[in-house]
Amino acid sequence: MCVLAVVAPADADGPFVRAWSLGVSPALIHELADAPGRTAEFFALNRGKIQRFNAAGARLDEFAAPSKSSRIATDPTGAVPHLLVVSSATKWTGAIDHTVTTDYFLQALDTSGTEVWRKRFDPKEVASLEPSVVVLNSRPAIILSASRRILAFDARGSQLWSASIWHHPGSVTAAAVSPDGSNSLLAAVAPRQEIVRIDGDGEVRGPWGSGDGPSRVRAMTTDGRPYAVSLRQVFGRGQGVRHALAFFDGSGTVRREVELPPDSHHLSYMPIGPLDTDGSGRRNWVLGLGDGTILVFSPQGEELARYATGERLRTIHALRQQNGPDLLVGATHRGLTAWRPVPGRIGRRR
Repeated sequence: MCVLAVVAPADADGPFVRAWSLGVSPALIHELADAPGRTAEFFALNRGKIQRFNAAGARLDEFAAPSKSSRIATDPTGAVPHLLVVSSATKWTGAIDHTVTTDYFLQALDTSGTEVWRKRFDPKEVASLEPSVVVLNSRPAIILSASRRILAFDARGSQLWSASIWHHPGSVTAAAVSPDGSNSLLAAVAPRQEIVRIDGDGEVRGPWGSGDGPSRVRAMTTDGRPYAVSLRQVFGRGQGVRHALAFFDGSGTVRREVELPPDSHHLSYMPIGPLDTDGSGRRNWVLGLGDGTILVFSPQGEELARYATGERLRTIHALRQQNGPDLLVGATHRGLTAWRPVPGRIGRRR
């Protein structure tokens, strides 16, 4: 396992340049998602509001979020044209400042904030809800990771299947790892140290790789090949809290492991994901840390770039552009900041 020490490059020749910065009050954005079917527009969940911005940082719209909204997700292609929101209802128990969750909801909103449909879930049966939109069996499906279950819905909210799979929150992702090359789901099951493959009908098709309690598993396809990465805490390696990244090929084999510096605080919701760094359509992995450090790795886990943004980060999001590399948008302690990759400086050894 490689141990990574983060040393910031000089801004003058860094792998990213600041494109714009926008102050937002309150600066409590923790989730970002592409606007469905609209390249270079995105939504931000900011406390009790959902705001829409373009790639230049201009705010285009704003509407009230459902009560106690915690997560948002979209389909960038627009095949599912809704904004998917996880929200909840609570009640006061009588104790001072103590409430309990009575209901979870998955709600589909149109892009102006009007509710299209909603699904209610019992908190005794589900927890840590995380929505996503994937393609399964050649059609888009809304996947809801719910800790003890994984559920699938169509765009109208009709349930396609429900699978009883106890898995680590943040570990459900879609990847083209089926024998025929179609998409399957990957999920790190608990308490076993195992990542399993789940087909488009919700059936577990056996182990795929090793996953030791990851807090995040993400997959991508680039150059026609699937890759995956996991982020997990490691123990017994000296002082401080330590985390490590494991990089997988399409067969579930770990190709490289990288240990992050001690006490590196990774982001809660979107710590790592794919990023087109040069406009070619090929993607690398980008990782954000809470202190504002951005790290770029190849699909196989080779370090390509490191950059200190000077901003404390809450989340990051790769925003597709009409031309050129993706724009990396970060929710910061001040609002929103966007950084543009400099292709000639990513992959250069220092």
